[in-house]
Amino acid sequence: MNTIPCLLLFFFFASEAGKVCKFLRSAVDKSPSAQYAVELAASGIEDGTRSQLTAASRLALLKERNTCWDALKWRETRDLPPLGLDTIWEFCGGVFAQSGLPGALRLHRLPSQYRNIQATSWRIPLLSNTHDFVMDPAQDLLVLVKKPILMYAHFLSHVLQV
Repeated sequence: MNTIPCLLLFFFFASEAGKVCKFLRSAVDKSPSAQYAVELAASGIEDGTRSQLTAASRLALLKERNTCWDALKWRETRDLPPLGLDTIWEFCGGVFAQSGLPGALRLHRLPSQYRNIQATSWRIPLLSNTHDFVMDPAQDLLVLVKKPILMYAHFLSHVLQV
């Protein structure tokens, strides 16, 4: 049986049937795995990679995460200094990238306690004629836009009759 419909059915069953049947409600309340599945579905989040944490620990982290998001309470803040007025920057998939130094792209992966991601920073050398960039870390993709080497100018003039 397909997992997604089962999880949706389970979420509906667990959330609605608990109002009708006290026995079922108490069974869900006693099972951290069931509570975790319901909380995940209610939050619109998918379970990530396999974890060493127990269902009860994952449930506690998920509830803490939801509480922090509801209150917009940040666990940590970081200031990243801008590289200058001509800085090009992009934020995608938890990675902040900026290019303002000649020939270099600075990247910063932002940390996440809930997804067990450590903060890291690195540089990528760029061509001197890089004009812009776009990235998608989920696809391991970086697209560079080069400045044209030749510049064309088209001048129009109109002579007024005197």
